[in-house]
Amino acid sequence: MVYTRFLTLNELGTAEYYFYLLLYNFVYIVPLMLIMTAFVFTLGQRKLQEHEGRILKLLSGIMMLVLGMLLVFAPEALSIIWIVILMLAGSISATWVFVKIAPPRPPMV
Repeated sequence: MVYTRFLTLNELGTAEYYFYLLLYNFVYIVPLMLIMTAFVFTLGQRKLQEHEGRILKLLSGIMMLVLGMLLVFAPEALSIIWIVILMLAGSISATWVFVKIAPPRPPMV
């Protein structure tokens, strides 16, 4: 949405507008689709164990919490790449610490 808004603000001609949209899709969307397809075919063959799913939920929850806090208190910080990298690294580190402090319990029968 931001990219298309940027294009409309520059008052480009129709051909230029669609050229830049095509360029955007080629540079950003196509590689993401290839990565996603590779993950689906390689990791889709293996199911997550219960404790792996819990770890994934913990990681995504921490990331959403940190992102939400940044959006509320300092939305301009998200335009600084180092803060975004620190957010990701901090979320992964916090997840790792939580997993080491409280290892997964065996499944109940």
